[in-house]
Amino acid sequence: MTLAIVVSILVGVVTYILLTATPETEFEIPILKPQSVCVMEISGMVVTEKPVFSITKYISPDDVKELLERAKRENCGALVLVINSPGGSATGSYLIYTMIRKFKEENNIPVVVYVTESALSGGYLIALSGDCIVASPTSLVGSIGSVVTVVNYRKLLEKLGIEVIVLKSGKYKDIASPFRELSSEEKTILERIVNTTYKVFVDAVLKERGDKLDKKYLNEILNASIFCGRDAVKVGLVDAIGDLDLAIEKARELGKLPPTAPIKYIELGKRPALPLPLNLSLDKLLSIIAVLDRVLLVPTTYLQVLYVSK
Repeated sequence: MTLAIVVSILVGVVTYILLTATPETEFEIPILKPQSVCVMEISGMVVTEKPVFSITKYISPDDVKELLERAKRENCGALVLVINSPGGSATGSYLIYTMIRKFKEENNIPVVVYVTESALSGGYLIALSGDCIVASPTSLVGSIGSVVTVVNYRKLLEKLGIEVIVLKSGKYKDIASPFRELSSEEKTILERIVNTTYKVFVDAVLKERGDKLDKKYLNEILNASIFCGRDAVKVGLVDAIGDLDLAIEKARELGKLPPTAPIKYIELGKRPALPLPLNLSLDKLLSIIAVLDRVLLVPTTYLQVLYVSK
């Protein structure tokens, strides 16, 4: 009787899926798959939202969310993050860091980070989500800090005879405008913002690596110093020097997965190809538009706080 009920339920579920499925429906039941070591790449400048057109490689929280969802469908038993990023948006970096921590806690899986070329500033903040950090010996690690850069075109515009008129509702509404000098009050405001976002970063570093950092180098570490992978081990920013194979091995070990556990490389969905004339690829077309966009348009948002190494 019990077997008949189970069979009936399964038939009902399959029937429902078949009746409601679309061409994009993925017929995957993670629990029926063996636990796997999932490897996903976090590479490029960190942004909160990707620009529509770009010639630069970016990574956003939405990208990471999609990658984690795909990893979950592979019955992820251990996760390896391959990081190569100079950082970027402070908010984007922090969102990705917290997103990965939440994923590993909810699914009770270990996360191992492998740094290929760089995990700098916001890239290192993301790396802090790992239980273990492995780095290439020649990689660059660190740059723990926050920065705001203000560019001023005022003198150039004067030479060109161009006058910019700004109508604003408040004294600080156009703070960090490239069309005028910063006032001393505005510099104080920006310094406060930089120090606040810097403290968020430092708190995460001390929370995740506090007991591993060499206190002799703490001042250097927290003053945005950059270390090669070999030196990063000595000061406690990373746990081991090695390659991707070592990171995968450590992930298996921490996840208590058997040697037979499959390795799944998780990638973002591919963009559909568009019919373009003269063999012009979509990426090339977007690159041309991006260059024109940068040359012709004036930004409407002047201020952005970055966890980035420049």
